[in-house]
This record gives sequence, C-alpha cells and structure tokens, in this order.
Amino acid sequence: MKTELENIISSHNEWRGKCLNLVASENVMSAYVKQAFMSDFGHRYCFFNAFSTNSGLSYEYKGSSFVKQLYEYTINLANEIFGSDYANIDMHSGHLSTLNILFSYCKAGDTMICTDTEFGGYPGLANGKLPSFLGINSLFIPQDSIGGDIDIEELERLIIKSSPKIVILSSSVTLFPFRVKEVTDLCKKHTVPFCYDASHPLGLIAGGEFQKPFEEGADLIIGSTHKSFPGPQGGIILGKGVDKYSSIQSSTDFVTVDNIHLHRIAALSLALDESKHFGKEYAKQIICNTKALAKALDDEGITVKFKNRGFSESHQLLIDTSKIKYAELTTKLEKCNIITDNSGRIGTGEITRFGLKEPEMQTIARFISRIASGDDIEGIKRDVVEFKSNFIEMKYTFDNI
Repeated sequence: MKTELENIISSHNEWRGKCLNLVASENVMSAYVKQAFMSDFGHRYCFFNAFSTNSGLSYEYKGSSFVKQLYEYTINLANEIFGSDYANIDMHSGHLSTLNILFSYCKAGDTMICTDTEFGGYPGLANGKLPSFLGINSLFIPQDSIGGDIDIEELERLIIKSSPKIVILSSSVTLFPFRVKEVTDLCKKHTVPFCYDASHPLGLIAGGEFQKPFEEGADLIIGSTHKSFPGPQGGIILGKGVDKYSSIQSSTDFVTVDNIHLHRIAALSLALDESKHFGKEYAKQIICNTKALAKALDDEGITVKFKNRGFSESHQLLIDTSKIKYAELTTKLEKCNIITDNSGRIGTGEITRFGLKEPEMQTIARFISRIASGDDIEGIKRDVVEFKSNFIEMKYTFDNI
C-alpha cells in the first residue's frame, strides 16, 4: 500500500507526464542522465587535495578513486564543449555561481555593473539582493528596453566614472544575442573583467547556436545546467585564461560549497556527453520551435513581442502581457495541463526534448487560443492529454540508440 507521501510523488510524476511544459527555466533529464543522478554517488562525500589546490586541504575520503576519474572527465568534457580553459563544476545552482564570482572579484565597497531587472536582468543581482548583502554597489548596463540594444558609449562613460570590478551581463529574459564583442572590447580597454551569464542559453551555446561568448571576448561564462541545457539542477563556472582560477576555487572550497554533490556531477557528465553528440541538432530545433510557436500564437491573436525581429533567437518568447489578462490565463492553462510562468515567457526547451517540431507548435498555439477564448476547459484538457500521449519518448539522447 502506498503511503500518502508516495501518492504525492507518484501523482506528480503521472500528471507531469500528461502536461505540456512551457516554463523557460525548466527542462528534463533523459534516462541516460538519470541513471547517474540516482547512483551511489549520491550518498558520498569527497574531498580531494587535487580539487582544492588553493585551500590547503591535505586529506581525502577513502573509496574515492572513481570519483576523481569522474570529476576530471567532467571538467575536461565541459572545457571541450564550451571552449574554456577551466571549469568549476562544484556549484549547486546558477545563483551560487554568481555568488562565487562576486566573492572572487569584489569586496565590500566595490562597484559592479550588471543588467537591470527592469530590462530582463537576473533578479539575484537586483538592488536589495546578493550585491547589497555583500556591500557591493550595483550599477546597470544602459539599455532602453528588454531586448533593446546596449548603449556602448554610455556604458563606457559609466565604467570610467565608477571603476567597476566586474561587468556581468545577465538576463532572465534572453531572446536575442547580446553585443558581447563590443562590450568585451570596451571592458578590455578599461581592464574590467567581463562575465556572461548563460543560465538561460547555456544549452544553445553548447550546441553552437545563439552566440559564442568566449570567441567574442568574454572572460567568464556562468550558468545553470537545467534550462536550455537539459542536465541536473546545478551551476557551472567556465573561464578563459588561468589567472583568476585560484581565486574562484578559493571562493568555492568551504565558502560557497563544502561538498560537491557527486550524483549531480555524474549526471552533468552524461548530460555533457549527450550535448557533445546531439546538442547542435537539439539547439537548432529549439530555436525553430520558438519562432514557429511565436508566429502561431501571434496569428491566433495572442500578441508576441518583437515580431519585427522574428520574435526570438532563443528557447523563449515573450507574450505582451499588457494586451491580455495573463495571470488569469496561466491559471486556466494549468487546469488544461499546459504549464507556464507568470512573467509572459514561454519556453520550448522541454517540449523540443520530447520530439515536438514546427507542426506541433501550431497545435499548441491553438490550445492556448482556445483557452484564452473561454472554450470548455475539460474538453481542452482531454485534447492536451491525448496530444501529449503521442510524445512520450525523449529525443536527442543515447536512450534511442
């Protein structure tokens, strides 16, 4: 007999399997990746002096020989895929990756420049959040709107005036490639490190799409490993050059991380392996699906922003919430097994993972339009469940080989 807790878990799993998930910040691991996530690594601690060369640690837990092999393999694979010189895979979240960078480059009283939340910037760097708790002064990259161009001349004036310790380009609403080359040229001119927060487009970048931050001059890439990149929840720090690696690792060991959640690293290694073999095809299809869904929604009368720019070049599109009662719509969507967030972002990472392509985007747009128009909720829900039942096998994975 199942306990109440077992029923909650199994009910969640069953329901999610019947849903169309359009949350831009979520994705799913394949069976190939889950096998590592559920492995014995999840029970283990490990402290290797080889991992912590700058912390002074000189002890290790015995029984960790395979852990060391896994750790080094994962780092090498991340460097190969992203073109980095070093990779810190210890972070339990993208948020901790951001915190680590602040610890590594700034101290109380320093200034940093980042993306304003008003224009889609990461909320963790907003006033009153991480920088404020560390005594760091936050200034914002000059933009005029979400998706708007960065004012390079005004940014240079801000850098000259404020002498920031780092510039972090971070965006939770990530629709189009940023002017990274122009910003990094400016940062190098004034010897300011530049960090690209790829939490949302990391999977696209791994697949060679969207943009190539290191080739465009970025010093650092940080990100989450579970959004457009379909790995376990966690974070990553990637860097070019080795001059700051010591500081970043010192800000890790017993500072932002005291043990490295080995089952997550095991799963990350297999997700990177999948990305190496299937990432380009997956990233291309994500972007095609986003464009197709945006156009289909717009054609159905659900206004999508940036039509004049092709709507999006990423895994997410942005609904114009000023033209619709969006919070009310999201509640109705959930009742029909279509899951979104309340911000207006619609993501295609997870539905692409299940093999949906451009023709299916037309169907999804029609579902959303019917719900917005007040059609029968129960009838639409039945249609959604039947539709999703045709897409239960995950693609872009070794599971299918």
